[in-house]
Parts: sequence; structure tokens; C-alpha cells
Amino acid sequence: MTGLPTLAMDSYQSAIEFLKQSNDLLWLAAAYEGWACAAIIAKYDLADEYPSISGIQRISSATSEQVLSARKTSQCGT
Repeated sequence: MTGLPTLAMDSYQSAIEFLKQSNDLLWLAAAYEGWACAAIIAKYDLADEYPSISGIQRISSATSEQVLSARKTSQCGT
């Protein structure tokens, strides 16, 4: 994928179309898997630019004080 997930998705899509016609199910499944991986990478690559749409909450890099503070804030807000 070399850092270009949207280009990879286009390439996988071309392979998927070709493999559907050739009825090669094993390689078709591999192409679908590659397309799905590229799609996930593209989604979360964009999520770094727009953190409000990110589906993953990344608190693992937070300090323990930050985690406790976030818990207290969320409990007080409900």
C-alpha cells in the first residue's frame, strides 16, 4: 500500500472486477481483504485530520491522571 491507501483501493477494485469475471474465488477473497484493509487505513488516516469523526477513542497514551480526570468529568456530566 506504500502510504497511498486510496490508490491501493482503486487497484484492489480493478482486481476485484477482473477476478469476478475469471471466477477465481480465492484471489477474489484476497482482493476483498486488501480493499477492506486499505479502506480502514484511509478512514483512520482522515480521522487524524478530523478528530471529531474518529471512531476510536485513544486514551492509551494518556497519563493516569488524565484518564482519571476524564472519568470524573464524564461521570459529573451525566
